[in-house]
Amino acid sequence: MTGRAAAEQGAPAARAFGSLFAVAFLATLALALASIPTGLYTAFFTTLTPGVGPASPVLFYFWLGPLPVALPAMPTIALTLVVMTAVYVLLLVVAAARGSSPAKALREGVRGNIDGLLSSDLVIAVASVGFLVSVATAIDSATQAAGGQIGGLIGSDATIFVSAATSPLVEELGFRVCIMGLVAVILSLGMGWRGSVAALWRPGFVYDTSTARSGRELVLLVALATSSVAFGLAHVASGSGWELGKLPEATFGGLVLGYVYMRYGLHIAILTHWGVDYLGNVYSFFGEGAYGIPWGSDPGYVLQHWVTLDLVYGIGLLSCILVAYLGLRRLWLPHPVGEIPSM
Repeated sequence: MTGRAAAEQGAPAARAFGSLFAVAFLATLALALASIPTGLYTAFFTTLTPGVGPASPVLFYFWLGPLPVALPAMPTIALTLVVMTAVYVLLLVVAAARGSSPAKALREGVRGNIDGLLSSDLVIAVASVGFLVSVATAIDSATQAAGGQIGGLIGSDATIFVSAATSPLVEELGFRVCIMGLVAVILSLGMGWRGSVAALWRPGFVYDTSTARSGRELVLLVALATSSVAFGLAHVASGSGWELGKLPEATFGGLVLGYVYMRYGLHIAILTHWGVDYLGNVYSFFGEGAYGIPWGSDPGYVLQHWVTLDLVYGIGLLSCILVAYLGLRRLWLPHPVGEIPSM
């Protein structure tokens, strides 16, 4: 244990923060896990759009950078949601298995060891969701206060629901992997095929293991900025209903998702995106399908209201404090070699 970590363990403020974060994390994780059967129930046993059911075909597309490409076949809603759900469950398992166990990380946080709190990939994923949702909400509020028009998704409710389930995987593969991942693979040439796979999974690998760290990191940061701008512009230009006021928030989202992809790996980026798009909306669709409460209403279905409060003011606010603390500490007290970096 470093001297700084030991000092943190003795700080009452750090212990109090770690305890609050642990409670918020468990609440968010419970909502996330419950959203999986909730989403499947909504798809198979409720009706969001008259005449559209589990056997209805859905237009499935993927992104090659900023270019959308439709699949030649149209899978059913049922097949699409089952496959997507299986992917996200698998990634949750991967995140829980990497690094320290979530239980151990939370114990470290309760003891006041903030570095130990971030030793679990699953904790990092949940914190990333909270941070992104909370700050994005503030950006949208500022945009609207300045007179900007954000717009909203258009289409049938069933189509929007399916999009919320597919976009985390589809957009991360298109905007992060196809742009940042490709650049990382090029930078990894000479490291063998294992190095290329590692770079594609986590682009930061190419500078973590290189003597030319600064140059490669700079190239990846340029790729990060490029993918983020492309991500923001695609939201506005896709014809999905978003207006120009969506650009600042979507570009910021691209920066956060690109950073966690570069620093922690593709599974964290996809899970963060899943937390924003799917967890952030699934209970609304359940409320509409089961109780007739329009999914876009405010405050909407009670569980959706809880999710919003948690992601913005619960785990969201705590994650913003955590990121601010770690960022400021990194500026003034750079991490020794081998210590966990900030988010």
